[in-house]
Amino acid sequence: MGLMMKNKIVLIESDEILRQYLKERLNKAGIEVVCCKDGFEGSLKIKNENPDLIISSCDLERIDIFTLLKEKNEYKVEASGPWGRSTYGPGDGIDPPVFMLLAEAA
Repeated sequence: MGLMMKNKIVLIESDEILRQYLKERLNKAGIEVVCCKDGFEGSLKIKNENPDLIISSCDLERIDIFTLLKEKNEYKVEASGPWGRSTYGPGDGIDPPVFMLLAEAA
């Protein structure tokens, strides 16, 4: 039997309650979650943690979402999936997917 890779997500969310809720739910599903409270921290974690997926709020502090996405495309990332581990970076046309959270308080 082969080794099972654990999927890793970088979660960038300034709301601590929502961040902790999402982390707990994803952890229960067997997903490793690296949490960040702002765009600057998120940019560093994306670069250093090699996530398989990025989940980010659109209203980021310190670095806006567009700058974060631009920076994400400027460095090499290693990720895993059902096909195994692979390395990709600038010019490869392959990036970890980004899910953007859109929420508005009622």
